[in-house]
Amino acid sequence: MSLCRYQRRHSYTVPVGEARLGGESPLLLQSMANVSTMETDLCVAQALRCASEGCRLFRYTAQGVREATNLGVIAERLHAEGCRMPLVADIHFRSEPAFEALKHVEKVRINPGNFLHQKASLDDETARAEIAEVFGRFVREAQARHRAIRIGVNHGSLSERILAQYGNTPEGMVASCMEYLEVCDSLEMRDVVISMKASNVLVMTQAVRLLVERMDALDWHYPLHLGVTEAGAGEDGRVKSCIGIASLLVDGLGDTLRVSLSEEPEAELRFGKKLIAYIDQLAAFDQTRPIYASHTYRSVTRDQALAHYPAVLALDSDGKALDVGFDARLEETQLALSDERQPLQVIDLDTPLDRLLQHLEDFVAHWDGHAWLELRGAELDYIYKVRYAVEQLSGRGTMPRILLHYASHARGYDDILIDCATQLGSLLLEGIGNAVAFSAVAMSPKARLALLNGILQAVRIKMTHTEFISCPGCGRTLFDLQQTVTQVKQRLAHLPNLKIGVMGCIVNGPGEMADADYGYVGGSVGKVDLYRGQERLVHGIPSSEAVDRLIELIKSDGKWCDPPQQ
Repeated sequence: MSLCRYQRRHSYTVPVGEARLGGESPLLLQSMANVSTMETDLCVAQALRCASEGCRLFRYTAQGVREATNLGVIAERLHAEGCRMPLVADIHFRSEPAFEALKHVEKVRINPGNFLHQKASLDDETARAEIAEVFGRFVREAQARHRAIRIGVNHGSLSERILAQYGNTPEGMVASCMEYLEVCDSLEMRDVVISMKASNVLVMTQAVRLLVERMDALDWHYPLHLGVTEAGAGEDGRVKSCIGIASLLVDGLGDTLRVSLSEEPEAELRFGKKLIAYIDQLAAFDQTRPIYASHTYRSVTRDQALAHYPAVLALDSDGKALDVGFDARLEETQLALSDERQPLQVIDLDTPLDRLLQHLEDFVAHWDGHAWLELRGAELDYIYKVRYAVEQLSGRGTMPRILLHYASHARGYDDILIDCATQLGSLLLEGIGNAVAFSAVAMSPKARLALLNGILQAVRIKMTHTEFISCPGCGRTLFDLQQTVTQVKQRLAHLPNLKIGVMGCIVNGPGEMADADYGYVGGSVGKVDLYRGQERLVHGIPSSEAVDRLIELIKSDGKWCDPPQQ
């Protein structure tokens, strides 16, 4: 598969009720309820609102048999309203609700990390036999009822046995998935979708790419569900989700997606529609540019990246620096970093192939080993052209420090965010780029700089503000998640270099905030547990006291600073 042009990965077509996922079907947008599955009226009303926003698949948590059974009531009510949107049951910790849910909804998501409770001491042969017996029985039941299955692996909830062997890594996520896929393959079950989710964009994208590599080797073509879990809210949540999802979509990986935000599902869907529209536009645009089709550039890993932290420049429409990070200035033939001036050569990527190749060859012929190379472009296939240029340079034994300079013609705020995060974020995620510059007439200089810094933070290159890892909420959530996230942000947003997790329940909470320095997790109704890293330090305090107690914990660790005076 070429990584220098858009080419969608071949996958099986999976029927989910009246919807079709994978194959030649368009990207399918989905979301999840954030109300209790036992609140039938609320569940039905939210599903109808989401269907009107373009949702094609809607999920409910089914933490017990009671909730799984009520999905049948919800489905009947929706059908009576004329809504045939397929429903999905989300299963954790127990296999019994999964079997019950097969009776009522078109698709059931199981988590290999807790579908069975496999301890670290369990040997692989016994574990695989148990998976084959219990999950195999579930697969056969799904086949008999013509239901689809999602094998949904979460970075934060791998089994003890997998963690003991692989640690909390992309390799562990893939191993966990493959054990269950082997059962599906042995039973010739093709109506299966896979997701590999994490709150860390690097982990999520690495896991998906590794899984595809393993499946390709076996000639398996199960479709992919994409999403960054616990992405958060606001601009940060959108940037993380966009980079994680779009960096895979531009390489043709992905058949359905959910943008997980700590907001109402309708907000997720509105942003998700814009993201799909952008990828569709990029795909259509690239079909007019066949010049890059034969190349197979493979991205470097982050460990191989050339760089120190990238400099950040926000530019006006003429390319002049307006706001500056790392004391960087862009001049006509120089890039000034702090007090050091570096020679700079510019190549315009929006040029015919023969001319572009000549410019690259000229650069190689005259490169002194020190000059930076600015790769400038403003068209939707910028990411493919940069990859092509890097391939050509590396093939000639030349690898200069690169300034990525992208000019966006998008107009709306979300559209600019998607454009910039897709083009620049995807490249930085691969390790390409020692500095980034971004111009957009329709976005203020301050907003541009904030967006670039958000992208660098999402790909774990540079921390400029507190990172909040928060789940989108579901029927398991034990407090008002959106209000709580807002309160925590108001009190703690001034602490750069800290990552704070805010999780609605204990199902994935402690695990999914594996990257967090501190955590605020719903333990029971009205009660909160506080964590330092993965260690629970405070258990069952009233939610009304929890933010103050969290601040006390941060102060006791010497990581607190007072907010700046307004």
